Amino acid sequence: MTSRQVRRRQTLERKAGFIAQVTRGDLPDRDVDDIGDQALSFAEVKALATGDPLILEKAAVDADVARLTRLERAHHDDQHRLRRTFETATSRAEGAEQRAATLTEAIGRLVDTRGDRFAMKVDGRTHTKRADAGLHLQQLLSDRLEASPPETNGPSVKVGTLGGLDVHAQAITTVEDEVRMTIPDAQVELTYAAHEWRAADPTMIVGRLERHLQRLPETLAATKADAEAARSEASRADARIGQPGTAARNLPADDGDSRRSTNSWLPPPSHRRTSKRRLPRPC
Repeated sequence: MTSRQVRRRQTLERKAGFIAQVTRGDLPDRDVDDIGDQALSFAEVKALATGDPLILEKAAVDADVARLTRLERAHHDDQHRLRRTFETATSRAEGAEQRAATLTEAIGRLVDTRGDRFAMKVDGRTHTKRADAGLHLQQLLSDRLEASPPETNGPSVKVGTLGGLDVHAQAITTVEDEVRMTIPDAQVELTYAAHEWRAADPTMIVGRLERHLQRLPETLAATKADAEAARSEASRADARIGQPGTAARNLPADDGDSRRSTNSWLPPPSHRRTSKRRLPRPC
């Protein structure tokens, strides 16, 4: 191989190295230190052209070290994602378990209001007809919405009782005027825009609240399933945290093989050429 061909291979190797890093698109900072397989292939081609097996061995060792280093970095990133998944899933599971406990307690206090057994208390007055309860609730919250100043979130206050559970309501005038009703113990929330609230059928307002209460057993089952799924996800992530990856099992402690190959290129010290200073002859 001529000196021009060697320089050409070296130039191709450098270009492939920095192009692979720049076009990767996920550089965390201004440092670029990882080369790709294409750059290594140029190095191997250059080594092959020399005809020296030691140079080829060094190129192969460099390629293995670079590949295993990338695998090790990917393993560290995967461990970080696993730890974050474990924390997020554990938090979701704990939240779902708390909601399930609250729903279980609410179901134990729930009173059946189906058919003629209906009864609802609104602002201290008990109604046995859905239309009367809905009309009273509609008028009460419309007045509160009118009395609320613009760009405010009114307090959520108790406005009645349905099925043995407290009903709260809130008048909101921030972006769009709206009425929000909640049954906190049952985790029920209904929101009406101001014009929808005033035009709504009073019977349907109460009916929507009742349907949510009647579906509490299904809501509890879904919440428990969410908690179990989150716990399973956290367990799977926890089982993989701390496990060694492919790079950790195969990456050498250092690149001693590469250094040994490099040192083996040099001739023994006895064969190295040294410059000797010629002393002048004595007169």
